[in-house]
Amino acid sequence: MFKPLSPQACTVSIEPLHMYCKTLRYEDAQGQFSVVVEYDVHGDVLLWELDIPADEARRKEVIENMESFLAKGPRKLRVAWKQSR
Repeated sequence: MFKPLSPQACTVSIEPLHMYCKTLRYEDAQGQFSVVVEYDVHGDVLLWELDIPADEARRKEVIENMESFLAKGPRKLRVAWKQSR
């Protein structure tokens, strides 16, 4: 389980969907959801901000938590701000 800087704990997992797409599952005390992400040409995870089913402040918090989680591994999170897939 990943513990962000805030007192809330969250979990993030990325599961295969098909060749270049993955299902990113996110859960914390405020709820859970799944979004489709892709690997970009550099192998990093590409996420569309508006695919996160929440208001703007919550989306930013979730993205920060995902960035912290992915920073532990070889991939980075790339965000397509103000766009949906």
